[in-house]
Amino acid sequence: MNPLALNDSHILCERILESITQGIIQVDNEDVIVYANAEFCISLGYLKEELLGKVASELLGKGNINDVIREKIKSRKKNLSDEYEITLYRKTGEPVRYNMKGFPLKDSNGIVVGSIGVHVDVTQRRLIEEKLLVSEKTNEHLQGLVANMNEVFLSYDLLRNKYLFITASCELLYGYAPEEFMNGTILWLDVIHPDDRHLMFSGPPLNEGKSFHLEYRVIKKDKSICWVEGRFKSILENEVPVRLDGFVLDISKRKEAELLLEQKMNVLNTFTYKASHDLRSPLISLNGLVKIALNESRDPAMNKYLGMISESTSKMEANLQDLIAVAVSKQGELKKSEINFSELLHEIFESIKFLPGFDAVNITTEIKISSSFYSDKQSLHSILFNLISNCIKYRNVNIQSHVKISITEDHKHIRIIISDNGIGILPEYKEKVFDMFYRATENSSGSGLGLYIVATTLEKLKGKIELKSEYGEGCDFIIHLPVE
Repeated sequence: MNPLALNDSHILCERILESITQGIIQVDNEDVIVYANAEFCISLGYLKEELLGKVASELLGKGNINDVIREKIKSRKKNLSDEYEITLYRKTGEPVRYNMKGFPLKDSNGIVVGSIGVHVDVTQRRLIEEKLLVSEKTNEHLQGLVANMNEVFLSYDLLRNKYLFITASCELLYGYAPEEFMNGTILWLDVIHPDDRHLMFSGPPLNEGKSFHLEYRVIKKDKSICWVEGRFKSILENEVPVRLDGFVLDISKRKEAELLLEQKMNVLNTFTYKASHDLRSPLISLNGLVKIALNESRDPAMNKYLGMISESTSKMEANLQDLIAVAVSKQGELKKSEINFSELLHEIFESIKFLPGFDAVNITTEIKISSSFYSDKQSLHSILFNLISNCIKYRNVNIQSHVKISITEDHKHIRIIISDNGIGILPEYKEKVFDMFYRATENSSGSGLGLYIVATTLEKLKGKIELKSEYGEGCDFIIHLPVE
């Protein structure tokens, strides 16, 4: 049936109110609910009969809006309409935020007998607005935080070769304003010192999306030079690098401190080398005189004491020799030459054949090197001498001792493996055996510098060493040397 054809205007009006999508409520001058449409009931989870006859502010406002409602009733009696936001509560107790438009309701004599309220649920809208407000405040906080940091934060578009973002702190670091970077296409490269520009392309390929960091020099706008550290990460989209994000920090003061420390270490190493070298000469002379005295003496007691003196001076000479090796490993210049591993090992075996226990150890070698390898012979001699000597010193005297030396190559590295079946190293000592003066066993008679010399010398050669050991089973020392 066409609703316009209905004769009863009251029924027509009610049907209209029931069909609209806004919540409608009618209350009298005492805030008692006289009518509520279906949308209002559904919104708050009540049946219509549960609402009719109830005081709206008590039931739906939980008593929290009594004062507000009293003021609104006064306004209605003055024939005033208004719009405001109000929080009502569902039957479940959940709050709902409404935008409410209130109108006075009059009888046929024009007297205000109540109010009509049109409610629009704005709960979700307010939640979104609140989140946006929090987000804006957080963004403002972060922007303020970034603006007050010394680091330069940046984002670079790799596809269009232009900056997307760079913080104002760039002017403090580089002397260039953000706009100069944003408008310039290669200013990012121009500020890098020419001798360090190759470093920008030495990191991992950008299409891997990995983080990397670099230390390099930059030339400021006033032509002064400073050291910086950059930490970057490439951002991928569909496996294609589209953006480079990162930050740059001035590390000039740190570099100055490192340089000063390096200078002091060089002075200390020079002193160590000279003092050890100068002390070693009279010790060698003293040991020679003791040996002459031993040959000439016929007094058993005297020979005993002379033997003890000879043993002590020999240990002191060995310690001084280790200190000299440390100084050389830290400061000495590398002299590269082609390495013949067979000859090198022969020289080492000749130099250690008088060590106690050498004859009790079966040493085997396997060398598979087809191409030429260049390195510092003295450094390699020091590394292998210390490792092989340790295998003999810390052999297991209760079994047949053996040392296996394997030297192989690939296209990037020479790999040297020195394995023994000696006493091994306890797990808690593995990380410390390469420290200066550290001894992993109380039975050690050395200076505690052997493996430290190995580690520092390898560092100088840009190599690395791994240790695998089971206590009581022996050790595997695995050396990787780069092929240049």
